[in-house]
Amino acid sequence: MKKTLLKGGVIALLAALLLSSAALSGCRKKTASSTGENIVKSEQPQGNREYDVKLDERTKETQYQYGDDDLSLVDTVSGKKISLGMSRDEIEKITGEATKTDAEYKYYDGVIVAYKDDKAEALVTASGPFDGDTATRYKTSRGIYIGMPMEDFKKAYGDEYSEGTESTNEKGETEKSASRATRYFKKSGSKIEYIGQNLESNQKKGDTSGIYFQDFMFSKNDNTVATVKIAHWDTMHGR
Repeated sequence: MKKTLLKGGVIALLAALLLSSAALSGCRKKTASSTGENIVKSEQPQGNREYDVKLDERTKETQYQYGDDDLSLVDTVSGKKISLGMSRDEIEKITGEATKTDAEYKYYDGVIVAYKDDKAEALVTASGPFDGDTATRYKTSRGIYIGMPMEDFKKAYGDEYSEGTESTNEKGETEKSASRATRYFKKSGSKIEYIGQNLESNQKKGDTSGIYFQDFMFSKNDNTVATVKIAHWDTMHGR
């Protein structure tokens, strides 16, 4: 009788531990980009582009779920990721040497990097400084690249974005600013929590050491992705 009770108690304890573990993990769902399974050998390689990053079409439940992969860009030449926090030496083993340097950024083939204390604090790719295939060398971990339609962007990152606003220039002509989608998230240890499209004033005044963001700007002409920026909030705001 005692053995039966003891066995039953052990089983109950194990069940409780399993439930507790599930609760602590927050029932986090695995996604193609979090596991890296959407980084594949390209079916139609172009030049030295051996890899592709398939679009990670997420569910409503996981579109605003963030992980370490969201702090990186994927190189379609090597299939490797360059990430915030990596040293300049680590990044240049993937990108090659910088082609241009200014006060804040180093320009590589298809990506711009800002460093602080020799660690990457911002990653940028855009249609402005890069032309044609060079602009599409790097993709986000969810498969977004320069020139991609906004509708595909929404499949991976959700439909929260700010519509461009209209204004009148000096000539009396109506102009419209570009639409953009910003995603703020906070990293604490291994946990990354989505904050929203904006930071509240009290959040900006508080501890921002773990706050990062992704900023996507869309072309005013055809609503395709024109700029991708992934950065630490402090670096981009002079802290």
